[in-house]
Amino acid sequence: MNANDPIPNPSGDERTFRTPWEARVFSIAVTLSRHGLFSWDEFRERLIAEINGPDASPDYYQNWLHALEEMLADKGTLIADEIESELAALAADPPHPQRHSHPPNEPLRRHPGRAEDAGPETSGD
Repeated sequence: MNANDPIPNPSGDERTFRTPWEARVFSIAVTLSRHGLFSWDEFRERLIAEINGPDASPDYYQNWLHALEEMLADKGTLIADEIESELAALAADPPHPQRHSHPPNEPLRRHPGRAEDAGPETSGD
């Protein structure tokens, strides 16, 4: 991927990520592409195939994650058995909730121009 390749950039009135893990998986894909592990077009094609596939999730970023996992497995960076082993270990001993600077059900980014994102109003009294 080079500086001229298009990377998704949602419009200002669209929430980018609903949860922290979505931002993380997006960042991982962009970073790995920028470092040459795969081209952005390769990833985009894999994501489109995932979204249009028979096992597609209704959740966009679940499809994003699965496309990234498959891309990394194809490149030999991740091995399916390792993924399954890590998932089993996480299921057996889940991590403790992390403290976040925002409530878990709140978006990561706020748009100051939008009324619903402005937060509670304060009175000058």
